Amino acid sequence: MFIFSIDVSEAGDFFYFFVNNKIGAFMKLFLIVLISLLLSLSNLSAFTGSGSGTESDPYQITNVQQLQEISDELDAHYTLMNDIDASETKDWNDGKGFDPIGDYDREIDSIGFMGSLN
Repeated sequence: MFIFSIDVSEAGDFFYFFVNNKIGAFMKLFLIVLISLLLSLSNLSAFTGSGSGTESDPYQITNVQQLQEISDELDAHYTLMNDIDASETKDWNDGKGFDPIGDYDREIDSIGFMGSLN
């Protein structure tokens, strides 16, 4: 049976080496860039149209993609700016069409649309 152990003084030496040499400096920079990238990617699901989603400044829906984006923020406020041709959605989601907005089921605790659409 193999038992893994680590000498704390060796771990400290490794950490010192990692932080205080060129590789450590590169890794610090890499981690900063990686964290920045991950934080910027967290905004990818943000609404692509105008507005801020508040009652006084609702998101302005002008196309079918933005209509589908309601699912990303179920408690925001939206306004429909024009008629929308949704015929292209018949091919979405492997032929299932437009993905329902929210997930409501009376039998389980689920999330439905709680915002407003005018």
